[in-house]
Amino acid sequence: DGGIPRFYRGVLPALMQGPLSRFGDTAANTGVLTAMNTMHATRDLPVGVKTVAASTAAALFRIFLMPIDTVKTTMQVTGKFSAVVDKMKIGGPLILYNGALAAASATFVGHYPWFFTYNYLSEKIPKQDTQLAELGRRALLGFCSSAVSDTCSNSIRVIKVYKQSHP
Repeated sequence: DGGIPRFYRGVLPALMQGPLSRFGDTAANTGVLTAMNTMHATRDLPVGVKTVAASTAAALFRIFLMPIDTVKTTMQVTGKFSAVVDKMKIGGPLILYNGALAAASATFVGHYPWFFTYNYLSEKIPKQDTQLAELGRRALLGFCSSAVSDTCSNSIRVIKVYKQSHP
C-alpha cells in the first residue's frame, strides 16, 4: 500500500498545521486570560469560566485552519492532492471546511480540559525555587493536562476525520 512513502502523505500541510494550531491554542489561552484578568468586570471570574472563553477563541481559530487540515487529512487517507481538487470541482471551495464544526468541537473539547487543568494546577501547585524543580512542576502540569484532554477529545476527532475523508 505505498511502502515507506505512505507514512509521509500530507507531511507538508501537517508541518504547517501543527505549529499554527499550537500557536492558536496558546495565544487564545494567554490572550483571553490576560484580557479577562485586566478587566474589572471579569477579573474575579473563576478560572474555569475564563478558560471557556479561551477555548471558544481557540475553536474559532481552528475553523480558520480547516483548509490546511482538509488537505492534510485527505492526502493522508487517499495519498493524492488530486482528491482535494476533485472534491473542490464538485463541491466548490467550501468543501475545504467539511468537518469544521467537528474540528471546532474537538478543539474546544481538547483545549478546555487541557488548559483548565493546566491553569487550575498552576494556581494550586506552588512555583518551585530551583530551575530543575520548576521544570518538573511544569512537566507534571503538562502531563496531567494532556491525559485529561486526550481522554475527553479523541472520540470527536474520529468523527472529524470521517467527515473530511468520505464523500
